[in-house]
Amino acid sequence: MNDDRKNEKVTALQPVYEAPSESKNEPATASASEIDRPLEDRIGYHVPDKDLSPAEAKADDFHRRRLLATYAGFQSKITSTEDRMDLEKLKWDEIHDVEERLPRYSSQWFYWPFMAILTIGEIPLNKLSFELFFQESPLMSLVVAGVVGLVLIALAHRIGVVMRHFAYAARGSIGRLSVQILQIAILAGVVGALIYGVSVLRQGYLTFIAQPDLGFAELLQSNQIGEAAQMVLGVGLGTEGWIFLVINAAILLVGISAAFFCHDPHPDFEKVDRAHKKHMKKLAKIKQKLAEQQAVELRRYANVRHRLKAG
Repeated sequence: MNDDRKNEKVTALQPVYEAPSESKNEPATASASEIDRPLEDRIGYHVPDKDLSPAEAKADDFHRRRLLATYAGFQSKITSTEDRMDLEKLKWDEIHDVEERLPRYSSQWFYWPFMAILTIGEIPLNKLSFELFFQESPLMSLVVAGVVGLVLIALAHRIGVVMRHFAYAARGSIGRLSVQILQIAILAGVVGALIYGVSVLRQGYLTFIAQPDLGFAELLQSNQIGEAAQMVLGVGLGTEGWIFLVINAAILLVGISAAFFCHDPHPDFEKVDRAHKKHMKKLAKIKQKLAEQQAVELRRYANVRHRLKAG
């Protein structure tokens, strides 16, 4: 009989923890705010429904104090995280009511590694374009090619994102639409000039290595910079240069397409949805840690009660 009552008591003292539900249609929210829940439920303690002996009452009071101390260490984190979740949920609802759809975007674990692969692919493609200037330092050519590739893919990312948000801007004011158009025009112009310049440098290098005349590096050392620049810039794009330009443009188009299709058409929907999911996971981890510490205390208290009953 005593064992049955002891088991009922231990069951009644199990920690109260409920992980936030997940839904495919909208961000999950906590079932009840921490402030709205009774304190006894929050700390994982239920008041005994029968009289206790003096020793049991003392042990029970100590147990309750330990649970209160455990919960106090997590209370501020839980409250602040829930406040952030509530704020982000309000923003999410506002955008959802206007857009009348769910957010659409890809995982960052796919998008950024994919863009990194494109950046790495640009390095060997552009490396020969700078061999003309850094013949005696291949490492420098590699570094410059990497920087150029990073800049090109970054511009492709920006162009794709701006184009993705173009429809949203078109629903707004003329000023906002004009800014979007101006951004696309400027970015496209910079990308086009950069690709063409790199293609010219590559064509100049290919032309230079085919000639037994005075080397480009020697022209620079002899301070004949004007002649050196004229040698490179005066070379028009041949078949090799145009092929190189088309390949480079194709890689950038892939990057622009990835940026376009991997982001949400609304400029803030993806950011708000990611932030809400981030804090939702953070809250679940905090409550999981709280539940684990509550469980440790419950096991300790159950052992104390067992010893008191046995004595």
